[in-house]
Amino acid sequence: FRIELGEIEAQLCAQAGVDSALVVAREIAGSQQLVGYIKPEESYQDKADSEELRNAFIAEIVKGLRVTLPEYMMPKGFMVVSDWPLTPNGKIDKSALLSPNVSGLHEEYVAPNNDIETMMCEIWSDLLNISRDIGVKDNFFNIGGNSLLITRLQGKLKDAFGVEMAINTLFNHPTIAEQASVLEVYWKSNESEELHSEELIEEEL
Repeated sequence: FRIELGEIEAQLCAQAGVDSALVVAREIAGSQQLVGYIKPEESYQDKADSEELRNAFIAEIVKGLRVTLPEYMMPKGFMVVSDWPLTPNGKIDKSALLSPNVSGLHEEYVAPNNDIETMMCEIWSDLLNISRDIGVKDNFFNIGGNSLLITRLQGKLKDAFGVEMAINTLFNHPTIAEQASVLEVYWKSNESEELHSEELIEEEL
């Protein structure tokens, strides 16, 4: 899965109130993650000054992005800037851009409901090197996962449960609760091959 930063930036700029945008890779939760930097249009400049307005502005942008971007291309953090920091050559100084506070990327903790979800939490924790409790509603890509790690997740799930879920399925169902439900669909269908049909999964979930 190739990630085109320019495509993400174009989708950011297409959102209401966005004058310009930049997407860069930053180290978040121990791995490289995408961060979206947004400069509001002049009429939206108050969004950069008020935390409440800024958070509401970002929430609307995220809502719009989810319509057009797959989960693995979604930035994992956002920053609103009043002006772009520039180098002496007039280019954006990426090193001067602040890193986002990513504490909000973790969902409210929801404990595993069964042995399958408990095992999945342990697999995720080991793979992502996270010591805190992982909840079944946490999004794999929001807590350090990426397109490379998800292929390793695929292998670990196969070793643990004997199910080789398609990569697309893992991308489209990025929480433990969803992936556990996919496993149940597999077992109910009594299939012994890889789950290729996203349509079948969606019908059963």
